[in-house]
Amino acid sequence: MMSIRTRLLPASILVLLLTVILLAADGEVTLENVIDPGPNRADEPFIEEYSFSAAVRFMDSASLFWQKKRKCFACHSNYVFLLARPAVTYEVPVHKTVRSALEHLAENPRKTNYWMTEAVMVASILAQNDAATTGKLHPVTRKALDRIWTAQREDGGWTWLDENEPPSEIDDHYGVTMAALGVGVAPDNYCETPAAKKGLENIRGYFRNNPPVNMHHRAMKMLASLHVDGIMTGAERKKVVKDLFALQKSDGGWGLATLGNWTRSDGKQQDYESSDGYGTGFTIYALRSAGVSAEDPRIQKGIAWLKTHQRASGRWFTRSMKKDSKHYITHSGTAYAILALAACAGVQSREEQVNADLNNRLIEEMKSYFDDKQGLIDHTMAVYGYANQLHKTEGGDPLVVKAGALYHDIGIPEAGRVHGSSAGKYQEIEGPPIAGEILKKLDIAPESVDHICRIIANHHTAHDEATVDTIEFQIVWDADGLVNHARRKLGDSEEEISRRIEQLFRTPTGKKMATEMFIKD
Repeated sequence: MMSIRTRLLPASILVLLLTVILLAADGEVTLENVIDPGPNRADEPFIEEYSFSAAVRFMDSASLFWQKKRKCFACHSNYVFLLARPAVTYEVPVHKTVRSALEHLAENPRKTNYWMTEAVMVASILAQNDAATTGKLHPVTRKALDRIWTAQREDGGWTWLDENEPPSEIDDHYGVTMAALGVGVAPDNYCETPAAKKGLENIRGYFRNNPPVNMHHRAMKMLASLHVDGIMTGAERKKVVKDLFALQKSDGGWGLATLGNWTRSDGKQQDYESSDGYGTGFTIYALRSAGVSAEDPRIQKGIAWLKTHQRASGRWFTRSMKKDSKHYITHSGTAYAILALAACAGVQSREEQVNADLNNRLIEEMKSYFDDKQGLIDHTMAVYGYANQLHKTEGGDPLVVKAGALYHDIGIPEAGRVHGSSAGKYQEIEGPPIAGEILKKLDIAPESVDHICRIIANHHTAHDEATVDTIEFQIVWDADGLVNHARRKLGDSEEEISRRIEQLFRTPTGKKMATEMFIKD
């Protein structure tokens, strides 16, 4: 049965834009000022330019907001935060806050039905965090590590939380690898203590009797084997590396679903075709940990995927392996993406930084010109987001696309003042001179200025064939249409709406996005 999608975009776009603006604000994220980073959505627009700092800020906010709201630790948010944050820097308030909370939990363990899971996670994460920060075993960490041996079963495992939440809350194997990782990297030779030596021998026995059943198991076991002898041979590690590369998709990324063998709780099929943040970030991190060079073309292709698939909020989306709901695995995926980028010197290059600075100046000039006309700013930023998304698949000159989207409506205020109307034909007259002055001030090349101004001069009437035939114009046209037509009824039947989409939109990606937005199966 077909129904017209009644959830109009403007309200949701405004919420997303507000969240992105707040996440991008200056200053450290703290428990006092942290805001909800917003839902993890598959349809969140891509960021205009890859930003390592935006990723870190999202991770900080997601971790702190979880701690503030839930007052607990979760594998997908604040546990993995303490693994990834030291790869950036740990001498910040957010790290101290989360670390202190985990130390408190270690000293005050909770009585829950999953206390063994919590005990292992607390100890392992504290130990890995110690290794990545001070290089010294904290007394609280030592106490937490000693505690896990009292809960270890005779077979070397721990009774693990099974919520069918892959990959961390589903089976005992994950718990054993996390324990091995924590003990293996723990500073001050903790692994040589009598309790640890006995516990590690039991872990080796567990691995002998319980071989991995999926690629994620194998990759985790490989990571543990880098720090604990007798878990995996060098030849076995090479085989894991080879098999991980074999799962790389044509776009350069990896998908979490292809690393596992997990059945969803919602009865839907896993997506084995798409790359995602967790699959790509975790795999690159594992491969780099195993010694694969950052210069390896396959690694570089994966890094390129990360840099072109970051969302506006700074995160990388990953679909839940359990059910389509909160998709909190996105938080873990973003942390692993940060680890992967850091492992490949993932901060922005000089060229990327220059491009990002120019984008910011373009946005600032637009906002300054529109002044208090917030409606125009919100509309423009929505069009800008869709234009960036279209550009990723349709190509074109990125500067012309971005500036064309940001300045397409720049003539509205002047049209109203001069002509007493902001009709499209008047926008096309007044907009180009205004945009031209701003773009020249920003030292944009004359040929780019000319192209951008021609887009503005055609964005309602599309009268100049030479301009209309350019992919840059078509992207801006479709991006504007995706926002504008969301407020209009395109038809009463799927056939009628499809016909209107074919008439209104110019690019294949624009038509596809419009179909997904305006028709719901």
